[in-house]
Amino acid sequence: MNIDIKIHLDLSPRQRRILRAAVVASVVAAAMAVGVASAAPIDVSWIDASKPVSATQLKNDFMTIESRLGAVESKGFVGSIKFQGATCSHGISPLSATFADLPLSGACTASVTPGNVPGAALTAPAAALGTPASFGLTGSAGHYLIIATGNSICLNSNTGAAADRVVCAVQLFDTMTGTASGANASGDIAGGVSTNTRYQWGFGQLNGGFTYANQVNTTIRVQAANLASTTNTAYTLDQSQGIPLEIRVYKL
Repeated sequence: MNIDIKIHLDLSPRQRRILRAAVVASVVAAAMAVGVASAAPIDVSWIDASKPVSATQLKNDFMTIESRLGAVESKGFVGSIKFQGATCSHGISPLSATFADLPLSGACTASVTPGNVPGAALTAPAAALGTPASFGLTGSAGHYLIIATGNSICLNSNTGAAADRVVCAVQLFDTMTGTASGANASGDIAGGVSTNTRYQWGFGQLNGGFTYANQVNTTIRVQAANLASTTNTAYTLDQSQGIPLEIRVYKL
C-alpha cells in the first residue's frame, strides 16, 4: 500500500509564487553547478496555487539535487589539506605592499585527505618554521579549483593618526605558471584619527583556480600584502577563533 503524505499550507497565491520561484532558483543553481543540462528535469509542477504541497515530492526533489551535487563533488575531488595545532600559525611582519609568502610561525600539523581523481594528488609542506603556507599539486592538464577557508588577523600596531586604517589582501600564487588567483581583501578604516591599535579578522573563504596546458607538478602558496599606506602592519593566519586553515582542490 502506497502512503502519500501531504502537507497542506494556507498560502496565498503570492506566497506560493515566491515558494515556487525559490525552489526553481535552487534547482537551476544546482543544475548549473553540476552541468546536468542533459539529465532528467526535476519535477516542480506540484508547486501550484490549486494543489496541496506534497512532502513526498518535495523530499524527492531535494534528494535528487543532493545526489547530483554529491556525485560531482566526489568525481572531481582531488583532495584537501588542513593545518592544525594549538599554536599553528603562518604570519609576516611587517607586511609590505608587495604580495609575499606567509611563513610558518607556529607549530602546525598538516594532514592530507586524498581524493579520487586518477593521477592527481596533494602533498603537505615541510613542518620547519619559515616554510610558506603552501601545498604541492600533481596531476594531468586541466583546470583546478581551489577553495581555502580559515581565520586571519590583519593588524596595525601603530597608535595615533598612523592607526586610522588597516587593509590586507590575500591571494593564491602558483609557482609553475607564475600567476596569482583569488585575491581577497579585508580591513578597517576609521572615520577619523584613532588612538588605538586596529585589527580586522577575515579570510572566511578564498576561491581561486589555475589552468594548466601540460602535466601539473607545482606548489601553490598563500600570500598576503598591505593595501593601506601604513607601517607596522602584520598579517597572520591562525586558530585564535578555532578555525584551522583548510584548502580543498577540485579538478573541473
